[in-house]
Amino acid sequence: MPGRAKSATKKRQDACKAHDDLMSKAVSAYCAELAKKLGIKHCGLWTIAKDFERMNFEATGNYIKLSHATLACLAAGKRSLAEMNAAKSWLSKEETKQVLAYIEEIGN
Repeated sequence: MPGRAKSATKKRQDACKAHDDLMSKAVSAYCAELAKKLGIKHCGLWTIAKDFERMNFEATGNYIKLSHATLACLAAGKRSLAEMNAAKSWLSKEETKQVLAYIEEIGN
């Protein structure tokens, strides 16, 4: 909606989503680097992280810091914090949708 400011929570959600999207692209690029044949020069974690930070800043004007340590963990197959928290949820996504649909039905 034009003319309305976003809440601090919504701004933080948008920033986290942008960071997660950029990090997933960096993980894909790093995995592609690892798939290169031996003898071909590979880019390291730090270089990939800095390149994606720079490319994102040039494209959007927003600086998003990427940790090379987090990049290494994600490339090794570990889950992100958001995925771990989602796994701890009491309800699955499908169950949540069903509960919300039921609440909307009762409300009308």
